[in-house]
Amino acid sequence: MAAEGRQRIEAFDYMKAIAILLVVRTHFGSHVAELEADPAHSISTHFTAFVNGSWETSVMIFLMVSGALCWYNHPGVEKKEIPAYYRKRLKALFPSFYIVWFIGFLENVLAAKQVFYVKPAGRILLSFIGMDGYLSFLGDNYYVAGEWFFGMIVILYLLYPLTAKVFSFVKLRIPIEIALIALTYVMYHTDFSPVMPSRSIVTCLLAFWTGMLVITIYRKLINIPSFVVFLAVSLLLLYFPFNRWEKLTIYFEDALAVALFVVVANIVERFPKIPGLSQWANYTSRISLQMLLMQHLMVLKVLSNFAGMTIGRKTEIGLFLLTVFVVYLTSDMLYIVTNEVLKRVSKWNESLPSRQERTN
Repeated sequence: MAAEGRQRIEAFDYMKAIAILLVVRTHFGSHVAELEADPAHSISTHFTAFVNGSWETSVMIFLMVSGALCWYNHPGVEKKEIPAYYRKRLKALFPSFYIVWFIGFLENVLAAKQVFYVKPAGRILLSFIGMDGYLSFLGDNYYVAGEWFFGMIVILYLLYPLTAKVFSFVKLRIPIEIALIALTYVMYHTDFSPVMPSRSIVTCLLAFWTGMLVITIYRKLINIPSFVVFLAVSLLLLYFPFNRWEKLTIYFEDALAVALFVVVANIVERFPKIPGLSQWANYTSRISLQMLLMQHLMVLKVLSNFAGMTIGRKTEIGLFLLTVFVVYLTSDMLYIVTNEVLKRVSKWNESLPSRQERTN
């Protein structure tokens, strides 16, 4: 059941905005390293990892916030509400995805001079359900945009009515968290699944479930002692290597995601309307899906203009800022186009005769 009259939590906007920019900088760092004259002194090495893990933490942050938002806004989905829930989620996810995918698909068709440029042609169905990126490990398909985590978001949203039903049993929350932690360790240290461990449903569900847990105690975390403790945890994880516990890297990434959320939440709760920053966080959060879809494409587009060149640190910083600007610009355009398409489709549906009118 959707929660009515819930107070807006500004920290969600900030964390989504931070997570998106971390995703952009991670992909930028992984590709710009090929252009460096001296990679050892490049800032890109800090873009892809911190001392105790990788910046896939950014995806964990996004999934954690998604879990928190789902439980905050929909603390349980009744059976009769499931169709409406799915319609709302699909409407939020797929229109922008289809627009970006179709443009990329047309480019590939024109380049290959054939419609079904990947065999078997049936793999195009993976794109229609948003799973082409996530299932790309199975072989070539018609993947254009969205990354693996778009498919994971689709999976988690599809599972949410069941997840919420289980989560409603308070006594099961911590045992299931512990079970997911244990299963995540298994995923990282066995060949149980062909999917990369960081992209497995277990690992991502852990982040999503943790977000649901965090939101249930959100108000208890907004205080000076919590701020100090979680700030200390964040700094320790970011700057002090725990080399003896390398096998626990995934837990460091999840712990950092939680710690950063608590730190940011405490700051935002005390300074909720910081001029400029508040508007930026709200705006970035609003177009966050479009930024997820556009960011890797734009990183590659910008850097393709500098292929074969070597660059210095100043140029690298300038390229990163340019990339961020292009990501924002194209994502805003996609957001506007998507809304316009949805409005036109809605008007078209309203103009159609109702079922009752058709039967009369």
